[in-house]
Amino acid sequence: MFPFDVNSFSQIYTKGNIIIYLCISVMNAVLILCASMKFILVLQQCGYRGKRFFKWLGNKDTPYMSRLMILSMMAILFFCVLNMCFEPLFSDSSTAVYLGFVSYVFFSIIYIRTESSVNAKIPLRKTKRLVRLCITYFLLIAVFTFALIAVANVLAIIINAHVFDLLRFAFICGMPMLIPFYLIIAFGINEPVERALRKRHIRRAVAKLDSSDVIKIGITGSYAKTSVKEILKTMLSQKYRVLATPSSYNTPLGIALTVKNLDSTHDIFIAEMGARSKGDIKE
Repeated sequence: MFPFDVNSFSQIYTKGNIIIYLCISVMNAVLILCASMKFILVLQQCGYRGKRFFKWLGNKDTPYMSRLMILSMMAILFFCVLNMCFEPLFSDSSTAVYLGFVSYVFFSIIYIRTESSVNAKIPLRKTKRLVRLCITYFLLIAVFTFALIAVANVLAIIINAHVFDLLRFAFICGMPMLIPFYLIIAFGINEPVERALRKRHIRRAVAKLDSSDVIKIGITGSYAKTSVKEILKTMLSQKYRVLATPSSYNTPLGIALTVKNLDSTHDIFIAEMGARSKGDIKE
């Protein structure tokens, strides 16, 4: 049996401490969400397909995982250094437990600013699906963080060592290393709902296109799809009323959402069709 001090447990989970734990969880969720934008962009560019995302992640030329490792290692190291060095300055040792989070926030902000300064070839599209994913992702990180705090507190009571008690929250600083996996979990949670919504939108778009006499033009290829679509739209608009998929909306769902705007006044519908793997054009 492990020794378990009920009094220590009640001291750790006071109302004030629970509020602090919730604030740390929210803070960590905000930092990790902001640090995940590059990974969220790639997932979106992969058509929200996990296999493509992990294939990109496993590419030796992908530097983002190594950067996350550096961020996490530096944050953990300086968390421990700050807590150990400055603990004697505080009369209440419980205050020193949280001091290391200053370094974690500092290194996270540097990482976020560095990554945001790199211009993406195709920017992140702020769709409703993206918003739903980010909300689920944020809540997931907050819950994971709170759970990790709870586990760290229990271990601190069981181990009953001053050093471990002082450094027990250092594990939170290592959470950015697992950003891609949190993202896939959040994606998996949302996928049943997203699949149902996608099927409904596509089913309605198919029915609308089948009942319309509009001329349908599909544009696909390895590159320059969007440019060709815009040139063709400009040319045909001189004589016809043209509806085209906006920007680089080239997935079945993106095309289906555009079809919602199709009406009897349109003569031509132009769809940009993405082709990343076998079977995409048929779909």
